[in-house]
Amino acid sequence: DGTGDVECVGDEQLALRCPITLARPTSVPVRGHLCCHLRCMDLEAYLVSNWRMRAFNTRWRCPICSIELQPADLFVDEYVQHILATTGSEIDNVLISLDGSWRAEASSSATV
Repeated sequence: DGTGDVECVGDEQLALRCPITLARPTSVPVRGHLCCHLRCMDLEAYLVSNWRMRAFNTRWRCPICSIELQPADLFVDEYVQHILATTGSEIDNVLISLDGSWRAEASSSATV
């Protein structure tokens, strides 16, 4: 519906590493309003990589789902931002439950 909501049908794995930098976001985790995935990218990395890209036909595409993704289509995912702030840098993935709670995968059994 374009609101940025993603519906989970079971425990969903969420990778916390940016698909551009392959590291946890160091600026702000963002994704597109029309993206149907939870995974976010680092805002600064997305903007810089697109600014430097020479191929105009592949500029401003989501690196995860490939939809057109202009800067105005991005939003800060505060849920993922909270997970990143709450977990240590050694945590690369979390599992999201239907009720919105999450737990670190493998490295920790803490549930939030």
